[in-house]
Amino acid sequence: MAVRFSIVVPTYNRARLITKAIDTVLSQTFTNWQLVIVDDGSTDNTKEIVQQYADKDERIKYIYQKNAERCVARNNGIESSVGEYICFLDSDDYFLPNRLELLDATIREKQNPVGMFYTGILYDNGSTIREKNEIKNTFNNVFDFLIHAIIGTPQTCIHRDILLIEKFNPQFHVSEDLELWIRIARNYPVEFLENQLTVVATEHENRTVGDFIFTGYESHILTYKYIFENFGHLFSSDAICKKFLHDSYMGLARSYMRNGKNWMMLKAIVIGSTYCFTRTRKEKIYLIVSNFSIFKPLLWLSNFFRN
Repeated sequence: MAVRFSIVVPTYNRARLITKAIDTVLSQTFTNWQLVIVDDGSTDNTKEIVQQYADKDERIKYIYQKNAERCVARNNGIESSVGEYICFLDSDDYFLPNRLELLDATIREKQNPVGMFYTGILYDNGSTIREKNEIKNTFNNVFDFLIHAIIGTPQTCIHRDILLIEKFNPQFHVSEDLELWIRIARNYPVEFLENQLTVVATEHENRTVGDFIFTGYESHILTYKYIFENFGHLFSSDAICKKFLHDSYMGLARSYMRNGKNWMMLKAIVIGSTYCFTRTRKEKIYLIVSNFSIFKPLLWLSNFFRN
């Protein structure tokens, strides 16, 4: 019988976390799956741990590669997969037991289309589990929706035929999934599967998403610039592109400020303002005035007259 789902898991030095991810795949109520774990050059005992699982279950496949980041790891996992549909799971996240069963039932109901599906996601901080507030697709333009929605890779289930054509672009390290979703949406349906909260992201201090340091924001901006230069015509207006670039530069400015790089903060604010001058104007003024001593008397006067 043909394999229904391949689950691709990129990992790097997550030996202490990956066992939970693997165990939750093993505990799926739907059993027709393949698990492809791509080790991106780990220096801990990831190989030994994963190999123990692979030795006991032939559905688990371990691949080692020299460190080349997660895009390359996911692409290698895709190429080694045999499932009709491919799901993704990060090594620090996990599936609920009915993840694949619900996906299979819904996809069959829709007559097995060649497309991209995604679900909601839960966040586990160790004491409570909360649901992410998904943005509703009320947009007339699917590309406008995708850039607002922030669909994480573990939320998705994509027909393998698509991913053999549209791969992750290894030149990007942040928002690489968004760039791929946009390419997919040009030719294939993208559909939200409601009431399938079966993916859980574990919140911990070493996650690669969240509050970027400035290098993360710089990578984010590079991806956005590429998207807007190559696919800007797909969005409903230039204003959307400019808003997201502006907001990325403001994130970069805040990060520079937190790291004491005030002149770099100022540069980021100036560049961001060229995309949308009036957006977050009060915050820009506050950041500049409060972080340059020459302007601090103005901040004091402002607070004085406000009181």
